[in-house]
Amino acid sequence: MKEKKADSNAKECARCGGVITCNSANVEACECSKVPLSTQEFRFISSKYTICVCNSCLIDLKNEFALEFRKKHPGITK
Repeated sequence: MKEKKADSNAKECARCGGVITCNSANVEACECSKVPLSTQEFRFISSKYTICVCNSCLIDLKNEFALEFRKKHPGITK
């Protein structure tokens, strides 16, 4: 019986520790490309994490950014 090879693109989410498939060599094919981020959201998340996070965490962080943005800029919508 053949041993199953480990997925070389499998990584641990920096935020929750879950397993994600990262394709940093081709970001457009990476799981994270399915979660659209504004420049401001990207900067906010990049300031907290320098390595990959899963899509669930990306969505949570987008929501966290939105809450912080509303607190700092009441009455302004993005």
